Amino acid sequence: MKKNVAIEFKNVSKKYGAKYSRGEKNCVIDNLSLEIFRGQKVGLIGKNGTGKTTFLKLISGICTPNNGEIKTKGRIASLMNLEDGFDLNLSGRENIYLNGLLVGMTRSEVNQKMDSIIEFSGIGNFINAPFYTYSSGMKFRLAFAVAIASESEILIMDEIFLAGDFDYQSKILKEIKDLNKKRKDITVLISSHDPIFLLSLINCCYQFKNGKLISVDMKDLVQIAKKRDDEYQKILF
Repeated sequence: MKKNVAIEFKNVSKKYGAKYSRGEKNCVIDNLSLEIFRGQKVGLIGKNGTGKTTFLKLISGICTPNNGEIKTKGRIASLMNLEDGFDLNLSGRENIYLNGLLVGMTRSEVNQKMDSIIEFSGIGNFINAPFYTYSSGMKFRLAFAVAIASESEILIMDEIFLAGDFDYQSKILKEIKDLNKKRKDITVLISSHDPIFLLSLINCCYQFKNGKLISVDMKDLVQIAKKRDDEYQKILF
């Protein structure tokens, strides 16, 4: 693995389920070889079911490939399933310790950053309530606050991160922008259906087609965003 590479895929394939007609598995990712360099801010766009989430799960170690090899370098903070790394019966405060340790923080690090994590999450007195009582937005707020505090080398965010109200989405956007400025070497991967949101955060973009990862020119992404914005305007006004 090259020194400046954060994530490397070598001939990776991932298959799910079975087609009823011939009993063959559906190949979501097909013989993919790819290098993502340290400091890249990568956006993933495309329709549901094309492979975006599977790709991120493979990097996170949530699932494993059927074939090929995946290498990563550095601490990974992954925001995928909102309940991954949390115990539903523990309080938010207890879950900060649990999730912090899972993303590579030491107990002393968690103690040092506990107050700032709670403050950033913005969930108030719910920090002492069981995690199962949290809304989806609250779960994400806590997970995101821990992920930012962990100072991981690789940050992975699925489209679920848009959960929550407009004010908190704006807070997340600002925090990621600040993170990109402060830590230019952090590698960020974000999956979203919203090209307008992605444009302010990424410097390269891909989409999946038939199990293959296709590079999207940033100029083309601007046009996609403009078209999407025009469609929103027609719906809203």
